[in-house]
Amino acid sequence: MVESIGNVARHRRVPIVVPRENGYTLIYAPAVSGESLANAYQRWLADLAESKNLPVCGCCRQHLFIKHGDLEAIKLVKSPWEDELIEKRVKNPAEVEKLIVKNCVVEDVGGFLLPEEIPAKRTSKFRVSFMVPAYDAIEQLALESQFHVRYAPDPSLHKIYYVEVGSALYVFQMGLELDEIGRSTMLSREEIVGREERIKRIEVAVEALSHMLENRIFGARLARTNPVSEVRSLLVAVSKPLPFQASPPHTRHYMKDTVERARDFAGLISGEEIKLWAYDSEGACEGLEEISRYNTISKVFSEVLNYFRQNVE
Repeated sequence: MVESIGNVARHRRVPIVVPRENGYTLIYAPAVSGESLANAYQRWLADLAESKNLPVCGCCRQHLFIKHGDLEAIKLVKSPWEDELIEKRVKNPAEVEKLIVKNCVVEDVGGFLLPEEIPAKRTSKFRVSFMVPAYDAIEQLALESQFHVRYAPDPSLHKIYYVEVGSALYVFQMGLELDEIGRSTMLSREEIVGREERIKRIEVAVEALSHMLENRIFGARLARTNPVSEVRSLLVAVSKPLPFQASPPHTRHYMKDTVERARDFAGLISGEEIKLWAYDSEGACEGLEEISRYNTISKVFSEVLNYFRQNVE
């Protein structure tokens, strides 16, 4: 927000290469960063985990996702278990990962990087793209600067400012490695928490994503420019033992493309199982029997969790 004081808080813009019939076109379009989406997801993850008495560190509880990247910065809100890190009594990276994961669900799912003399790292178990305009609607977007005035009793103290608003059909992808939640991944693969708590952590991770998408509570400036928005369609793919990602939703054919890819991928990889669930208000999954369709996003993720509970290892 470095340019927002008394001026335009501009939309983030990214270059997008759009395929055309005779080649490609480069378009600079408004976007929502993956960091913005990740911040919102981890906020709901922290709140839901705490409401279910799952461990969350002091910084994550306050939505300060420092992730132990600066041990000095956590001293004001540290928990007793963090003394071992601050005083550097734990030096083995594998033990650092176990200690942090055991005591913080957010860093279990969202990862961390502790850049000490002997660094310790946990790669995030969720990955998220930028939210960008869909290819088949990229010509139908608009940005405009709206004039505002901050009023004061003394007219000489009035301040003018601008807020940039826009509209577009956005798409994004997100992946979540459920199998690695509650398990160490840095130097070895072993259980860090018990099976019962691990299941609770996975449920919270899925519920946080459902809440973020169902209620569309993410992004900045929501107090006065909360978007009037709706989800047009959503496709969830769950696979085992190998990860499978749905096709990018740039056109309405993405569900059909995903079904064809899932069928061929499962036929190629012995023992691969892929299940598909969708929320669809634009007819993207019409005629696709491989997709289970539901009327709300919450119901989609409810069915995902039911499937998980029946197949958890």
